[in-house]
Amino acid sequence: MMQKTMYTQWLPLALLLCLAMAAYDLWSQQQHAQVRLSNSQTEVQHIQTLAQRYTLIKGTNGPITRFSQNQAAANWLVTHAKQQGLTPKATPSNTAKQIQMNFEQAHFNRLVQWLEQAENKSNLIAVKADLNAHTNAGYIAGQITFEMN
Repeated sequence: MMQKTMYTQWLPLALLLCLAMAAYDLWSQQQHAQVRLSNSQTEVQHIQTLAQRYTLIKGTNGPITRFSQNQAAANWLVTHAKQQGLTPKATPSNTAKQIQMNFEQAHFNRLVQWLEQAENKSNLIAVKADLNAHTNAGYIAGQITFEMN
């Protein structure tokens, strides 16, 4: 009889101890989750600040020109390239939605800038480039293939 009383006396305390250990584990996990959440929020704020700085420095891209016809896209690419001081020849594909731009002599930095702007301001994406060094330093020759996205 005494053993039965002892079990009934200590069983609630043992269960309470198990419950306390489980509660502590959950509380600890909650604390870690709150720290991770706080760190993530700080990181998001930092990224937003960097994005705002980038937008101020670089400016917005403006409206995107969407092309559905190869010839219109080729004309736009040539006009846009000439504005950058490049002299390309465009060859639109008759079957695929691709435009091949050929450069006999293009200043490398201007070409890179033109590529970036062309992709940012239109639905055209450079999918292939075959470029070689030109005899003049800082210049290249070759072709770039664009595709309508």
